Amino acid sequence: MKSIAAFLLFVLFLSCQKSSLSDPNSIEGDYVTSAFLDPSCTAVEPGKLPTLKVFRSGQQNYDMVITRYLPVKSTTEISGIKLIEEGGEDKLVYQNKSAGSWKKVEGFGDQKILTISIQSDPTQFTYFVGQKK
Repeated sequence: MKSIAAFLLFVLFLSCQKSSLSDPNSIEGDYVTSAFLDPSCTAVEPGKLPTLKVFRSGQQNYDMVITRYLPVKSTTEISGIKLIEEGGEDKLVYQNKSAGSWKKVEGFGDQKILTISIQSDPTQFTYFVGQKK
């Protein structure tokens, strides 16, 4: 009987924990774009919209994986992005250069919009804008 009560208490404890993946105050999680956020996606079916996953890799460091489904499925991995608060705004920095932002945008309520824009070399440009799922 005690083991069942202990197990139920443990399950209750876990279910009450806030996951950083769904926490609006955490950048970690899954993001999706829309035609409203990215006009280049106007003709894209909802199931084929680009997505982004953000994972914490250190104190202020994050890794990101962008998945695109058109013209063929492809992924872009970016490691070592820093999230820095500057002037009341959360900014993304990659290789000591500005790489985007994570901020509230009028019309989206409490949700923050994540924007990534990285030019890693003259031929490689990575862009994503989206909101947390």
